[in-house]
Amino acid sequence: MNEGTSRLDQQPSYYQSSGWQGSDELHPPGDGAPAYRVVFKTLKVAFEAQEVRGPNFVIRFAHGNVQRGGMTLGGAMPGRSFNQAILASEALFRTSADGVFVDFRPVGDYEFNGWEDTVDNVFYAEFILATEATSAQGRIAEGQRRLASLKSMIDLRFGTRVLGVPLTEEVGELFGDGHFNRQIHSGELGGEHELDPHEISAADLMAAFDAHAAIRDGLGGKARRAFDVACEWYWTSIHEDDPVVAYIGLHVALEAVVGTQKHAARELSRVTGKDEACCRQSLTEYKRHRNALVHGARGGARDIEKGYLTSMRVVVEALLSDRLGVLDDARTKLAAQAMDLRLT
Repeated sequence: MNEGTSRLDQQPSYYQSSGWQGSDELHPPGDGAPAYRVVFKTLKVAFEAQEVRGPNFVIRFAHGNVQRGGMTLGGAMPGRSFNQAILASEALFRTSADGVFVDFRPVGDYEFNGWEDTVDNVFYAEFILATEATSAQGRIAEGQRRLASLKSMIDLRFGTRVLGVPLTEEVGELFGDGHFNRQIHSGELGGEHELDPHEISAADLMAAFDAHAAIRDGLGGKARRAFDVACEWYWTSIHEDDPVVAYIGLHVALEAVVGTQKHAARELSRVTGKDEACCRQSLTEYKRHRNALVHGARGGARDIEKGYLTSMRVVVEALLSDRLGVLDDARTKLAAQAMDLRLT
């Protein structure tokens, strides 16, 4: 088993399964337009049936049965990130003439299981939108964005009981007659058995805790609170499924840890060895992209280049690592590349 204090970031390979529900001879899979569907049950609110249909949307307020479905991963544990699962291993001690060892062994097996059910006899509001996005994540993001003003209007005009309980949020495809084919996806599944075993000694653990306590004790009350806020936003952002929300959250973390953009450029120059003007220019570009997303300057689009998200994460990780006294050469090099706008 490997020992030491090197960072343990290795991840297993992730796999995913997908399928279709609701298709038939008139609506074969792949023949409709990429679409997003969300359905809400009212909370003891009744209304007359209404349907509004356009070339790329269907909106229904009705009473009846709501069909829904999806896919689950049997035998797997939820992972740290949204929509990820791990096929876990158990840790068993083994004693031999050479000492005590730990064996990691996979536990059981996994299954990709499709499911369908029907919620009967409810008043519901159903929204189906054809989308330009084709990926599952993209369709959900586009659907949520395009329905945001309508859902807000319903809440603010009629109250929160109309869209009272979300029954399902799905992706699939929309046909001209209003039919919806549901496309189901499993979470991403990775196996712990693929990873290299590693051991951290009690001395290394205690040294890390003692160093962390000393760093926090050395901060004033205001600085300690700001540092905690930065760490909270960093942790939240790296586990956020929506890349735009993650990107904005990392900007909040950056501001919390260093304050103004001027201070951020100065700190990054010190950490990376890059010219302060170069750091300021790069941070201005990242902030410009954030502002465009926040203020709708991109026509409401929520697209974000992967390099921007990667760079902001690298920048925040470098500054937090520096504060924690664990900044290494690899992270310093990545932060320097982020200041050159060279990460993808």
